[in-house]
Amino acid sequence: MYNLSHPGEIIRESYLDELNISLNNLAKQLGVNPSILSRLVDGKSSISPVMAIRLPKVLNGTPEFWLNLQQSYTLWQALQTNDSAGLRKLEQLAEQRT
Repeated sequence: MYNLSHPGEIIRESYLDELNISLNNLAKQLGVNPSILSRLVDGKSSISPVMAIRLPKVLNGTPEFWLNLQQSYTLWQALQTNDSAGLRKLEQLAEQRT
């Protein structure tokens, strides 16, 4: 399995770096405090539904696109750190008891 990028990294690479736009300028266009955007592009916070509505107005995509990116990343992170090897389906537990 490949390493998924945090959506903030995509914003940094595809928009800030590639288009040579400052974080402060993008934050202003989005109508958010630069510290909020900084936390997002640094991977320290997630894309909220409100941010997902704002991003396509200034960048590309749809709110669903941005939320799906965040959800995919969050799930991937959980899969990397969660040990579910000892979990069993309820049917298997019932079979063991009989």
